[in-house]
Amino acid sequence: KGACTIPSEKNVYEFMSSWSKHVESWTGKPNPRLLVLRYEDMLESPFKSFGAVAKFLGINAPRDRLDKAIKQSSFKVLKNQEKSKGFVERPAKAEAFFRKGEAGQWRHELTPEQVQRIVSDHREQMERFGYVPPEYK
Repeated sequence: KGACTIPSEKNVYEFMSSWSKHVESWTGKPNPRLLVLRYEDMLESPFKSFGAVAKFLGINAPRDRLDKAIKQSSFKVLKNQEKSKGFVERPAKAEAFFRKGEAGQWRHELTPEQVQRIVSDHREQMERFGYVPPEYK
């Protein structure tokens, strides 16, 4: 089975289960009220990504405002903020919430067996978003 959040003024329905089920619950059916962005795309094309967010929110942000937003939400800035002020979402056993800020670093941090298990368990969603490493296709 699984658990889910109860929709309210402060949250949307969210199915709680595996990573794949979580992703599927948010992205499985197109929804004009939902903008899906990959972290990798935000790193690669921050202006395009932030521009898409602004447009999605109905904001016609000038270039300088987007540039400022990109700088203020950079990994380096967020990591420094966590060091100085903490970060409420940091798991209790984790040294930090903001670790490296690199796309795809999991492929090098995990053992081949761990990657194989993740791909095996989550292939469908990983393929949808381009996360399956070439050697596991």
